Amino acid sequence: MSRPGNEKFLNQSYNKLKKSLKQPNELFVDQKFPMTSILRSSNQRIEWKRPKDISSNPRIFVDNGVISVKQGELGNCWFMSALVCLVRHKDLLKKVMPHLEIQEWNAKKPETYKGIFKFSFCRLGKWMDVVIDDRLPTRNNGLIYSRSNNKNEFFSSLVEKAYAKFHGGYSAIESGTLSESFSHLTGGNTKTITLSEVIRGNNNDEVFYELKKAFKSKCLVTASREAIQHAYAVIAVKEVPLMKRSRKKYKNSKKLKMIYLHNPWGDGNRHRDSGLTFSDWDALNKSWRKKNQKVNDNGEYWVLFDLFVQRFRSIAICTIKSSKKEQVFHSSWNRKSNTVGGCVNSRESFPFNPQFLLNVKREEETIECFLTQDHERSGRKPLLSMNTTVVKAEVNRNCKFHSLRNLKVINDGSKFTNLETTFNEYTLKKGTYILVPSTYERGREGKFSLKIIGNVQVKELLRDTPKSKLSFPLSLFQSSKGFSVVTSIKINHIDFKESKDNEKYTVKFRCENKTILCDYSENEGISVVFYRKKEDVPITLEIYSKGLLGQKQLGKAFFNKNLESIANQVFTEPIEGSRVGTIRLIVNQSTNLNAL
Repeated sequence: MSRPGNEKFLNQSYNKLKKSLKQPNELFVDQKFPMTSILRSSNQRIEWKRPKDISSNPRIFVDNGVISVKQGELGNCWFMSALVCLVRHKDLLKKVMPHLEIQEWNAKKPETYKGIFKFSFCRLGKWMDVVIDDRLPTRNNGLIYSRSNNKNEFFSSLVEKAYAKFHGGYSAIESGTLSESFSHLTGGNTKTITLSEVIRGNNNDEVFYELKKAFKSKCLVTASREAIQHAYAVIAVKEVPLMKRSRKKYKNSKKLKMIYLHNPWGDGNRHRDSGLTFSDWDALNKSWRKKNQKVNDNGEYWVLFDLFVQRFRSIAICTIKSSKKEQVFHSSWNRKSNTVGGCVNSRESFPFNPQFLLNVKREEETIECFLTQDHERSGRKPLLSMNTTVVKAEVNRNCKFHSLRNLKVINDGSKFTNLETTFNEYTLKKGTYILVPSTYERGREGKFSLKIIGNVQVKELLRDTPKSKLSFPLSLFQSSKGFSVVTSIKINHIDFKESKDNEKYTVKFRCENKTILCDYSENEGISVVFYRKKEDVPITLEIYSKGLLGQKQLGKAFFNKNLESIANQVFTEPIEGSRVGTIRLIVNQSTNLNAL
């Protein structure tokens, strides 16, 4: 019954455990999740009962309608609101509870019931099967934690118990984040929108239409409210037609923007929270009003969108599968591998972090970056404060950098957060970049996964220096041996005595057996790095003009300074050829191959 590739949490196999229950009426008792796992505050007068002892007709799901999810005494609205979203997507639900037809109670074959159930959750991109028994904490014959409005339905109670076991106990899921629960339930990517920033930018309409697009793409959406430290599921957003006679009251708008929420407490002050007065309801389209104005007791209600933006703190949008290219990497901050350098504030140690090379081929590309740390709630270890930083690298960089000299920090990663997942969106121009995940403090260890979404080439840099292609038979043992000096050059300015307006240049670098062709930008310059075997062989720079008829060579310049160490030194070299001029270079050079 396990899907191929799923790991078995705590090495428990659902199939083997169920087959081991051979005696009639023998029920599974999970020794790896004791009954002491409940909250201390809930520990008074607690009885552990199986669904068959609570209901005469227990079911996982009662019918094919909307599954009821209601929060209990646990402060886990962050999980319950995500669960409310999940149960509305049957394909996603099947991943969390696979093979429902086998696990469901079967009145015709009662002997198949063995008190054992299996759920699946995702951690760091890997799905894990979690096995539980069906003993649930009760008080006065009522469930104290999550439950359904239907006394015969036990899905939310069972999945909550499995999620608690996944984290080490009910107390471990007392608080959390919406992005965390979405990640565990779907393996998807969660973007958070801070509504205070929306208000400052007056971007209500922009966010509303982003939500409409999200629902069209079958995303899951939740919202958090800071005033009462509570999370809600967002069920829908809609532009509701206004009656013609009422449009003047709403600045002649034809429609009213509204959002439909679900409170996992199962109730809520619907009329007060919605912001909709009786006159507002009366202004709405009559047929829509008749269908949606009904009062229910499941905690769902419509809210004016502008009022929602004012009252709520943030929105979390979970995308299950992006239309763009997704690349996932697993790595770690580790003292033994010297990758615990901390944030960019410590410029000397910052390079000693994991590094990922990004090659942007288009003129401009927007990428989404999700950094997720491996965090076990049962261990009680605090979450690491972490983020990603983007560095503009030399165009031909293919190994780790060891110094920020001559490199430009594009994004300083200043918004470090101690969340399980941090999200950043970067818009990068054509070029070569290095993305550096780091903790805020130096010396902190931990595992992480990095997911990058966007049309860019990505690879993790593992070598400190490039491989040296040696002649046979030494080529069988490729290494960095053979290099004697590393040189980085940045062209800062090209100046011809006779120059044309808006003339564009291309520069071809020749160093030993390597040739690199780059477009020159007056604003950005060009940066390259060479690991050289013979420092007395000059680096040649050929300058070309770019035109409609192709490229025309204008001249050459040479760099050949036999100095052991050069640090951000400026050289102005002559250009010789069909045009006369100068080229200004910023150079770093060292015989220590790990200096740059």
